[in-house]
Amino acid sequence: MSGEEREDRELMSAAANGDKGAFAILMQRHSPAVYRLARFLTHDVATAEDVLQETFLAALRAIGMEVNAPKGTI
Repeated sequence: MSGEEREDRELMSAAANGDKGAFAILMQRHSPAVYRLARFLTHDVATAEDVLQETFLAALRAIGMEVNAPKGTI
């Protein structure tokens, strides 16, 4: 297991315990790749941005962080 993977796991654990800063680091680290994949698959900038946003909102919900906006409204 590489150092980056270990760090991601530690950050996810911290995020799951309510550390929003840890989640922000994960977003900064992984959002470019998620966006590139979404852009490649959708061929549309706006849709790729929506996919990126929904991906990270789903991740927040999956670890139990409170998301104040209803799905699809941000």
